[in-house]
Amino acid sequence: MLGGIDWYQDKVDNTTKAMTKDSRDNGAVFAGAIYTQGIVSLEGNVRFDDNSAYGNYTTYQLGGGVNVTESIKLVALHGTAFKAPTFNDLYWPKECGSWGCYEGNPNLVPEESQTSEIAIEGDYDIAGFRLAAYQSDVDKMIASNGSTNVNINKAKIKGIEVATSFHTGPIDHQVSYDYLDAKDDTTGKDLVRRARHSGKWNASYNIAAWRFDLSYLYQGKRYDDASNTRVLDPYSLVDIAGTYYFDNGLSLGAKVGNLLNEEYETASGYKTPERNYYVNAIYEF
Repeated sequence: MLGGIDWYQDKVDNTTKAMTKDSRDNGAVFAGAIYTQGIVSLEGNVRFDDNSAYGNYTTYQLGGGVNVTESIKLVALHGTAFKAPTFNDLYWPKECGSWGCYEGNPNLVPEESQTSEIAIEGDYDIAGFRLAAYQSDVDKMIASNGSTNVNINKAKIKGIEVATSFHTGPIDHQVSYDYLDAKDDTTGKDLVRRARHSGKWNASYNIAAWRFDLSYLYQGKRYDDASNTRVLDPYSLVDIAGTYYFDNGLSLGAKVGNLLNEEYETASGYKTPERNYYVNAIYEF
């Protein structure tokens, strides 16, 4: 058994734009249980939220797994959720550019959803994999229509995820692919800024106290407006990074993001970073 309480408060500066509310808090209690017997494992969780702005919500998650063999496991999950609009969703100040104008919507209400997933997982000495299919039905989904945020009456999101990890000599690989079919149930149009096809690949190489990483990200075509007339082109990003680990818990790292200096947009008219550089230092006690 497990359980607990959760409380947080959101508060924003109300000097630049008139707001109906500039603070709110959310208190919650939750409990869960895990049961394992032989090849079967079960899990259940329930949560009660009291939001000062939007009222009370009860959500839950149920899951189960069966070890078909020592290396193969079947998993099923079903759960519900609610999501309150952020202050940015509600009150983002009006901005205008070549793409048009955009601002927040103070009339938004929380979205509520239920999601089901089935998956098969494999764990072998030379490789591991996960293949999952899921569907989410969302009521009053908070989404952009290209000019403001709106509550979509009903949205349906279906997806397939494939992920694998394997080794080629001293190099570790993690590869994933996602197929997403996300639609507004009323209009039949694709939801804004959600690519049908996306993929990731990361390769890591460790030698002595060094770690080197090469990462690749692909995002397919997306639409920037609810009518699906404004297309955001697909793009690919490549990053490289290196880290040195000292014996005393200190590590020093450096990264080059967007190595190939790809020009791309995640939202129409918004400039994204060109090739960029980072350095960091981390100390673990």
